[in-house]
Amino acid sequence: MNPYFTEVLQAHVAIEAWLGKGDGDINALLARFSPDYSMITLTGAALNHAQLSEFFLAQRGARPGLEIIVDEMRLLAEWPEGAVVRYRERQRLPGLTQTTRWSTALFTLQAGLPLWRHLHETLQS
Repeated sequence: MNPYFTEVLQAHVAIEAWLGKGDGDINALLARFSPDYSMITLTGAALNHAQLSEFFLAQRGARPGLEIIVDEMRLLAEWPEGAVVRYRERQRLPGLTQTTRWSTALFTLQAGLPLWRHLHETLQS
């Protein structure tokens, strides 16, 4: 499997475990993201790496029963130092309506490993 697709899937497994159960290593989770990380959230807010770190620290185990399903991955562009991947993400919480978002992620390679450099999420209505 493409290493960028593998990273998307593994990152979401780690995020699901962290947010849903409080399981995992925060340092390993945050190491997936470039120090220059930026993100546009579903609400249009811009986050940097420090704000993402604060979010994860504050939200440990805050979404019991969270299930994240990632599919429809597509490699939009790839070059020797990185790639852009688009994917669909569905989130389910017990008793709530599923949310679906489309995301575009920019990756850079560091020591041969993909790092999340930028993420833009759009809610599917």
